[in-house]
Amino acid sequence: MAYCPLKGITLIFLLLVFKIIFSHIKYLPDWTYEDVFIAFLIYNSTIYFLESIIESISEAFNTIYDGKFDPFLCKPLSIHFLIIFYFFKPTRILLSLFIILFTYTYIFNLGYFESTLDFLCFSFSLVLILMINIFFIFILNSLTLVSERALHLEVVHHFIMELCFIPPKIYGEKLLNLILIFIPVILTSSLPVLILVYNKYSLIYLLILTFLLFFFIAVFIFKNLSKFIKNFGG
Repeated sequence: MAYCPLKGITLIFLLLVFKIIFSHIKYLPDWTYEDVFIAFLIYNSTIYFLESIIESISEAFNTIYDGKFDPFLCKPLSIHFLIIFYFFKPTRILLSLFIILFTYTYIFNLGYFESTLDFLCFSFSLVLILMINIFFIFILNSLTLVSERALHLEVVHHFIMELCFIPPKIYGEKLLNLILIFIPVILTSSLPVLILVYNKYSLIYLLILTFLLFFFIAVFIFKNLSKFIKNFGG
């Protein structure tokens, strides 16, 4: 899931479109240009952070699928290390941290951090969303082994994630809750904004529930994957 220049140009174009829209109207229902820009920053910081790990997860599953895992069985590497760190891209983490720092500075200047609770809830939601995305990608890549064909599902994740620029209030409360539980990737960057700017703290409880759901699914898959590898002498 490399972040190519074309994707960056597309995102900048999208941001300009929102800029033009908000130059003619003050706001969409519960959504301003500042909210869109914060979501834009969160999206970019998240995508760069995820790229450093996603590529490692995808390469690990493709290595297993292609039958090229034997050399790794001779190395003192755990399956945890192989999946998460062997193909790790640390430079993208630095870029992600820079964007996150800019995001916090921008939010602080807007005066959205009115209390310590606002800061903590926003930060907590970011961490949970990030972990959920990692679990989601891991679960998607496991389908490569189940389907017995090479599926580049990180692209699917990217396209789903791009829907996060849609103002979340459009969905309605019930649909928003369902999306948060079953397809939270759609709300990757818009949900933290909703929690911070509009004080939707109750969504954090659903976010925790979603985190636990995806965590246990990922753990279940990981345990079965470990058993599968051990059958080959791992």
